[in-house]
Amino acid sequence: MTVIDDLKPLSIDEVVALLQPSDGSRGVSKKFVVNRLQARKWPGVKLSNKWHMTRAQVQKALDIESTSPHQVSARPSGLSRRSRAKFEVAG
Repeated sequence: MTVIDDLKPLSIDEVVALLQPSDGSRGVSKKFVVNRLQARKWPGVKLSNKWHMTRAQVQKALDIESTSPHQVSARPSGLSRRSRAKFEVAG
């Protein structure tokens, strides 16, 4: 892929096609992408009254929607407070 390809504006249909998962599961809809662009939550530009995004902007949109995993610490007893309370009442 060249720099020119990265800067080429993609139509919404092309963006939706890029965002479809390869395993055949349901991806994003055209309406979802347009709503994100109109709300200014995703980067993009309107050309001739139609939304467009570059590949770099699509990657930025993915970064915006991504969440980083967080460490979950287990309780020493292995039970939540509520489960522990139920166990103490029943036991």
